[in-house]
Amino acid sequence: MTIIIIGAGLVGCQIAKEVSERGHTPVLVDKDEKSFEKLPDHLVNNDLITTVQGDGNDSQLIKALNTNESDTVITATGNDTLNGMIAQKFNILFKSKNSKNIKVIVRGDHLADLYESLGFSAVNKTEKITQLALELLKI
Repeated sequence: MTIIIIGAGLVGCQIAKEVSERGHTPVLVDKDEKSFEKLPDHLVNNDLITTVQGDGNDSQLIKALNTNESDTVITATGNDTLNGMIAQKFNILFKSKNSKNIKVIVRGDHLADLYESLGFSAVNKTEKITQLALELLKI
């Protein structure tokens, strides 16, 4: 499975690492080349994770990523609004893909609900972390 991940922060890099270790092919995009330093060298050096320096919100870059060949797109920039905008661009530029294959990572309920109403899958990371903490506390 080929997965395009926009945003190489802690979340994007961790997703890329995990999917690579599970045998999938992540393509990780970020404006800042230094962001890729969080990745394990052996995964990048052996082409198990492809890194692309560029603006994931740029239509030309989105087209160059050959999204029709990917199975999933994840927007994980750390900016909820930007994640939604990028998801919309992917959806518009590649109408042949199912919008449910576009995953938007957000920090708030209101935007998660909005993006889901637009047909995207949304992950509210604040909610997920809270649930995990409560499970750890056994509350």
